[in-house]
Amino acid sequence: MMFSPQKTESEHKPAQLLETSDAFNQLLEPVESGSGIMDIEINAILPPYPTGARAPVVGAHFGLNHAAVHVNPSKGLPVTLQAYAGMQEGDLIEVFWSLVGSPTPTAVLTVSVSKEQAAQGTDIASHVPVERAVVGFALWYMRVTRASSQNAEESRKLTVFYKDTLPGGPDRRPHEPWHSELHAAQLELPANLTPGLQVPVTVDAYPQMRVRDVITLSVGGIFFTHTIAEDEVGNQVGFLIAADQLE
Repeated sequence: MMFSPQKTESEHKPAQLLETSDAFNQLLEPVESGSGIMDIEINAILPPYPTGARAPVVGAHFGLNHAAVHVNPSKGLPVTLQAYAGMQEGDLIEVFWSLVGSPTPTAVLTVSVSKEQAAQGTDIASHVPVERAVVGFALWYMRVTRASSQNAEESRKLTVFYKDTLPGGPDRRPHEPWHSELHAAQLELPANLTPGLQVPVTVDAYPQMRVRDVITLSVGGIFFTHTIAEDEVGNQVGFLIAADQLE
């Protein structure tokens, strides 16, 4: 693939599905600041784990797409309210998904811990309704108000990016078997596929293009992928495929 030489491998790494809450909690690992000091934050309350979360995402801790939020249109986004020490019956758990800088964030989900849930002391499964999802960059965190003391504790605030559109945007000719705004890749295969030969491929820019989109190209049933870099967004994309893989 043809990448800009100053880019590192991690900058081109596509977002991966965080399949478990443990994987999601890795987002809370301390990171080294510009001064070289490790930023360590310890909280008794962990952020809620949303099924379908992906990372890394440019400008956010994690991302959600349309499919994740709409996986169950009647219920919404599945979330796991992670268990915490001292869980008691009557504790009030609130999930916040609010725009950065919102003066009065409103909970998108509220759960009162039942007697059974308190006795078990395990994670609680719930859903955030589709209509409460916040498009774009927003804060994501959980607040617990203890029944015994009415003291409120919050998890670390994470930044989430929710993209509610699909690559290509609306299909202007839905009656056709392909998406009207996603044009076919352009390449010319040589008559002889010699070892070491690199075949250039170009792909036109498309609506709703975003960094770390993954382009998948099928050539004779052989699949090649290219991850969109930041400087490729909104531009025609060029990359190389190895001809000897097509033999």
